[in-house]
Amino acid sequence: MSDTDVDKYKDMLDMPHHVSTRHAPLSMEQRAAQFLPFQPLTGYEDVIREAGRLTESDVSLTEDEKDSLDFTLDTALENGACVHVRFFEPDSKKEGGAMRDFEGVPVRVDDAGNIVFSDGTKIPVSAVRALEEV
Repeated sequence: MSDTDVDKYKDMLDMPHHVSTRHAPLSMEQRAAQFLPFQPLTGYEDVIREAGRLTESDVSLTEDEKDSLDFTLDTALENGACVHVRFFEPDSKKEGGAMRDFEGVPVRVDDAGNIVFSDGTKIPVSAVRALEEV
C-alpha cells in the first residue's frame, strides 16, 4: 500500500471491529461452508474429460473393397443370411469417430442409402468398412 492509500482510510484504522448483536459468530467450519457451492470454473472438468476422449480416424475404401462389400451385401440380402458389419460412426462432438460392430439380418437398402436390418437398425452403406456373412 502506498502512503496515499493509507491516508484515504486513516480515519478507519483505529476503529474497533464490528461484532453483531443479532447474530452469533460463525465457527470456522460454518464460514468455510458458505463458500463450498461456489465453483468459478463450472463445467471445466467436463471440458477436460471431453478433450481427453480419443476418437479414431475414418478409413477410406478402395473401389475393389467397395465392390466386394456390395457383392457380399447383395448375396446376404438374397439369402437372408446373418452378417457381421463393421462400420464407422462419426463423433457428434469432435472430429473423428469410432468403429462399431453389429450383427444382424439385412432386409433391404432404403432410399436414403441405409441398410435396414430385421430388428429395425439402420446403418448407412457409406459408413460400412467390412461386411461378412456369419
